[in-house]
Amino acid sequence: MLKSMPILFALSLLFGGTVFSAPNNLMQKAVNNTKTIERVKALSNLDGASGNEQTIRNYVVNQLKDKRGDITVDKLGNVLFGFHTYNPNLKTVLLMAHMDEVGFVITDIDEKGYLRVMPLGGWSQHAIWAHSWRIVLSKGRSITAISGIDPPHILTDFTQAPKINLNQFFLDTGLSSKQLKEKGIRPGLTIVPDVKFKRFGRFYQGKAPGQDHECL
Repeated sequence: MLKSMPILFALSLLFGGTVFSAPNNLMQKAVNNTKTIERVKALSNLDGASGNEQTIRNYVVNQLKDKRGDITVDKLGNVLFGFHTYNPNLKTVLLMAHMDEVGFVITDIDEKGYLRVMPLGGWSQHAIWAHSWRIVLSKGRSITAISGIDPPHILTDFTQAPKINLNQFFLDTGLSSKQLKEKGIRPGLTIVPDVKFKRFGRFYQGKAPGQDHECL
């Protein structure tokens, strides 16, 4: 009987990124492929902060369904894809990628409706101020929020504003705490950058480049 040698692709839960570009020749050849670009665009526009990767997982599973191999989703949400060769002399190869992206999670909503958050993954504090974000709800719904900072006269040290403690960082949806509650906004929900994939010149802009490139 011929032996089979499994090759597993594990899409695991690590950390993601925020923006990316394709300036070098090797990358440029890859991204000029229309099918590749469409997949990168689809992955970039999906929301999947750490702990809330189901939309990415569903996309990956659907993309693998027409491939020859076995698909398994374990209890942690990892996607395992394996296929076999009948050459017993070949070695087993494991390729790993991550599905999630960096983001934030809501920790508190004050009486004025401001959202306090904590980071999911590593963020440069220079990159999070005065941006648009999406609070991810169920069934593909989301609510837009803007990141703000306490005014200079009450900051601990406003000269260090770009590097202040995240306790002074907040998100504002323009809604009251009562309205937020009615819309299902609560602590524990994840937040991702409100960025859509687009091309300008020889560059591409989007969110979650680590997730996009690894899941391809």
